[in-house]
Amino acid sequence: MRQFASMWALCWMATMCAQRPVEQWRVLYNAGSTAGSAALGFHLYDVTGNSYHVGAYGATTPVVLSLDAQGTLRWKHRWDLPGIPVGAQQRPDGNLMVFLSNGILHYTPQGELIRAERLQLPPPPGFQSLVTAAVDTQGNRYLLFGSPRIALQVIVVRTNAEGELLWTYSMPNRYAFDIFVDSEGGVIVLGGIPSESFPGAYFPEFIRLSASGNLLWRSQGDTLPLDRGRIVGETPQGQIMIATGTSLWLVSRTNGTWTRVNGWLPPRSFFASASWVMLSSGRFAAAIRYNHSDELFTFYSAAAMHEPNGALRWSAAPLGLLQRGWEYASPALAAAPNSDSLWFLTPDRSVQPTQYKLIRFDANGGVEWTRTRAIPVGASFETYGLLAFPDGESLSLWREGDALRAVRYDGTGNLRFDQVYTFTEPTRDSATVVPDGAGGVYACIIASPIFELSFHSRLQRYDGQGNLLWEVEEDTDAIQSSGAGDLFAMRLRDNEAVVSRYAPSGALVWQQRYPMSERSSTPLLIGSDDSIFILGYQQTADNRRLPHILKIGFDGTLRWTHTVSETAAGPNLPGIASPDGGLYAAIYLQPSAEWRILRYEADGRLAWVETFRDTNDLLMGVDAQSRLTVAASIRVGTENQVVIRRYALTGTQLWQLALPGRAWALQVADSGACYLIVQERDAQTLYALSDSGVLHWRRTLSETASFNWTPSLDAAGNLYLYAMRWLTPHRFDNQVAILCYRPDGTQEWATAFAGPMGYINTAKLLVQPDGRRFVLSGATVTETGGQDAYIVQYAVPQRGDANNDGCVNDADLLVVLRHFGGTSEDADLNSDGIVDDTDLLTVLFNFGSGC
Repeated sequence: MRQFASMWALCWMATMCAQRPVEQWRVLYNAGSTAGSAALGFHLYDVTGNSYHVGAYGATTPVVLSLDAQGTLRWKHRWDLPGIPVGAQQRPDGNLMVFLSNGILHYTPQGELIRAERLQLPPPPGFQSLVTAAVDTQGNRYLLFGSPRIALQVIVVRTNAEGELLWTYSMPNRYAFDIFVDSEGGVIVLGGIPSESFPGAYFPEFIRLSASGNLLWRSQGDTLPLDRGRIVGETPQGQIMIATGTSLWLVSRTNGTWTRVNGWLPPRSFFASASWVMLSSGRFAAAIRYNHSDELFTFYSAAAMHEPNGALRWSAAPLGLLQRGWEYASPALAAAPNSDSLWFLTPDRSVQPTQYKLIRFDANGGVEWTRTRAIPVGASFETYGLLAFPDGESLSLWREGDALRAVRYDGTGNLRFDQVYTFTEPTRDSATVVPDGAGGVYACIIASPIFELSFHSRLQRYDGQGNLLWEVEEDTDAIQSSGAGDLFAMRLRDNEAVVSRYAPSGALVWQQRYPMSERSSTPLLIGSDDSIFILGYQQTADNRRLPHILKIGFDGTLRWTHTVSETAAGPNLPGIASPDGGLYAAIYLQPSAEWRILRYEADGRLAWVETFRDTNDLLMGVDAQSRLTVAASIRVGTENQVVIRRYALTGTQLWQLALPGRAWALQVADSGACYLIVQERDAQTLYALSDSGVLHWRRTLSETASFNWTPSLDAAGNLYLYAMRWLTPHRFDNQVAILCYRPDGTQEWATAFAGPMGYINTAKLLVQPDGRRFVLSGATVTETGGQDAYIVQYAVPQRGDANNDGCVNDADLLVVLRHFGGTSEDADLNSDGIVDDTDLLTVLFNFGSGC
């Protein structure tokens, strides 16, 4: 256990002592796999008639499928990176590129993964991602970074085919929507300018860059659409077609002049949306989803074709009954290459059982043929796409229950194949631990299918040596420990918070129900007066979310409840229990967009309120005197600033300090000392503040690691940081490290641990009060794309414990004597390079420790 996984750990070890942590025990959980299907979103074909389909299992695990012309699944690959697929394109050499929000996967046509490329996301960290990408005929890549929902800096990056940076172009305060390479090699970028008059709306903006990154022209639309737009393509006349909902804009490639085209809508249609395709003649067609004004919850499908100047050529409606109620399905459209004929795919619930209907239209809207396929009764369904091949064939894809169905026809309507593909997906397991008060831990293990919202969980107890004492199946969302041996478990079901208390033996003491419609991200807090705080929300009749706080005793009796009368935003409801039995809660309010801190006394009385305006993030900590410390990230012009304030129990502000950057983590010691991790421009900094708010010391943390988790303290005031970094640039693996600082800022030790496929960022660090043992819990990414839960306990060996068995005895003395005068990592207890008298005295001086 004295081997280290990377040079990163060695860089951190320059100042550490010889007593590095060693692993004592670990437990790994794999709940297996369950049936599931891919949610497909991007479709490509190659000249041989094969097709590629890119999507995700659930919302984050990318999957790539390849089908041949006979319907055989050529290959399937699922990558273990949490990332959202945003597009797919083929390079001129035939290799496939799958673009993710934070990386690119490169495949050969035979399905071999060439490499996984991690993208360096532009600042600010955590907000921008890859929105979409385009590739020119030479394989050069144009990457569009930003956000389609938040007005951030939009950045266009051009690289060559191998990923080497050629140039960048940025635009501040913009939405990012789409990018396109036109027929002359220009780069078209579609963005959005925020509207000051209508929050959430934008003015569409169109710019054209040269292949070398110079601005050629900029043009702004004359309307306020409320949905993101996309570039459909380029007409033979040199106009770029943009679609937003049921409206189109034709923009001149030469000078950016706009022409608006209102797409056709069926009579009396109310809510409507459309997807558009461009035909080789310059005409364009739409697949429309709409409903009548007098049938609010019933949607239909329709199709229409327009001339290049926007005039309606033909229309057809209704073509299918899409839904009654809130089930979702949409029609799909594909253009036949080198002609004005169309394929149109729609679900149709006007017949029983529900069927999928594929219609072939000619250039004038005449129906050449129709083919249908029934959907099994009771099966959920969703349209995934329609693909037209150069040889005149089409491929339809949809989901039936947990299966993927693909149906291919030739141009005259003859069935080529009708295949159903079933998949299994791994479960997403996680582990959370809390101390049991006797040197061991309570654990909550949760396993859920990646593609489903259901889950099952179990509660367990381990002693300090990793022995399983008991376990019980319990539907649980969160756990907390009383510190005296009892375990409290909570789940939220049917607008009730169900809280259970378990004795150290595992026996159920009691179970009570309390009103609650939504839990907070931190739902349970243990009070100092044998009480529990439950934090969540109550839903009102007019659909407002009101913060709702309960305090119950360890016997399950309700002590008090309070509902804040103002609407809150987001699932996060930070709270912290104070040693005097009171509670501090922080609420983000709408529409005022401000943080409000509420102080409750032990009896439930609201003592005082403090408000923070123009604040992005807010962190809280409390000391042994129940004084509150707040770190708030405030935007000042173009810069971030952290404001730290200390409040007395009465609400009086005791001191204030401002630091540059953004607050990431805060920990307050019982003495009142504060430890704050701040994200500055290029690195993170650890600040230590005294009880009076004076800067005691600061340390610049590793630039290649992320320290976004709350530091931990032991009884002696030593500080523990948990960090993560990516190991290699072209693989999505990572590594966890733990650092220990003394109260004076001296680094005591640092060590790195690598788990199966690397630890991912669900990890939590629990430090036992003695500071010699700590437990990592969370999940690791598996080779199949799921997550396996883990619990690992590490311990700092006793001084003189040469064989790391926890006891300094004769065995350690023999280890030192055997290597005396030589070199040995185990026997060299003071790490001076030689085993000598000093190491022998270390064993003798600590003889009997830990035994």
